[in-house]
Amino acid sequence: MADALQQALAQVVQCAGACVQESGLAAVDVVYLTGGSSALRPLMEALQAAMPNATLVSGDRFGGVAAGLAYAGALQQA
Repeated sequence: MADALQQALAQVVQCAGACVQESGLAAVDVVYLTGGSSALRPLMEALQAAMPNATLVSGDRFGGVAAGLAYAGALQQA
């Protein structure tokens, strides 16, 4: 599976690195994982390798994205 996903995983890790760079931070302390695909061990390993000093924290993989969208939608209506 890791071989089949290698290119996609590299893109996700590259995007995460770009986000950190855009933030102006030298590094991050914590990476919050949400969504079902964040449960993929190869993704977690790739992120940990790219951000060795960060702690990976798993959220609600099945409802976290939906909860975030619901929260953002409620803000739009306020």
